[in-house]
Amino acid sequence: ALAISLVFLGAMVAVLLGVSIIFSPILLHLLRSVALVPIPPAAGYITYGFGIVVFLSFILVMHRTLPGRSMRGTHLWPGALTTTVLWVLLASGFTIYLSFTPTYTVTYGTLAGVIITLMFFYLTGATIIYGAEVNAALDRTVREENARILARSEMGATWRWD
Repeated sequence: ALAISLVFLGAMVAVLLGVSIIFSPILLHLLRSVALVPIPPAAGYITYGFGIVVFLSFILVMHRTLPGRSMRGTHLWPGALTTTVLWVLLASGFTIYLSFTPTYTVTYGTLAGVIITLMFFYLTGATIIYGAEVNAALDRTVREENARILARSEMGATWRWD
């Protein structure tokens, strides 16, 4: 049931991101043509901000539900933010990479799009796993520190200076 709900959630996130990226420039163009007040060019960045917020929300849900043990919400933010920042950098860098290497179609023919997409999915998965590892390392550090504090308090309670 959890896997099916995550698939549906992922599909909804993908549709939401796609709709926001595809239709928001069209909506901005329509608003600029009918608006009485000029809309600044920076308004186009709202699309990307919305996409990043949706992606961050999806990553938070993934980091909350997929691990074997439950983690508190405050402990999920570092890994989710790491994943989101790395993914934004990855997407930007991948765009630059693709603009400088237009010879994929010469080398791979019609499979170039499939190979490029699979490489992007692989790198996206690596960034998600890296963010999960950040959360796991921080959780491990917090648990060890809590155990150390508990051990010190128990030792202090049983220690006598007779």
